[in-house]
Amino acid sequence: MSLDNRKAVSGYTFILNGVTISWSSKQQEIVSLSTTEAEYIALTYTAKEAIWFRNFLSKLISPITFPLNIYNDNQSAISLAHTEVGQFHARTKHINILS
Repeated sequence: MSLDNRKAVSGYTFILNGVTISWSSKQQEIVSLSTTEAEYIALTYTAKEAIWFRNFLSKLISPITFPLNIYNDNQSAISLAHTEVGQFHARTKHINILS
């Protein structure tokens, strides 16, 4: 997080057959109210890029039928991404999660 503007930095790396094919590290556009929210935003950026890569590779090579794995080390963000319980928790009620 930048101490100047309180914005977190999101980053991801995409690896295909052991080779890095894409990476990004950039400051988030908004100020997060928690580490969980910042990590959840980073997961969102990563998922959008994964969807783009899936579509691109499907058109370039052949349709991709296997799931793409996204790894994150923040347990709260992982829990929020996997369950609907986070929508009703006091610390995450401000995060708009669309199902």
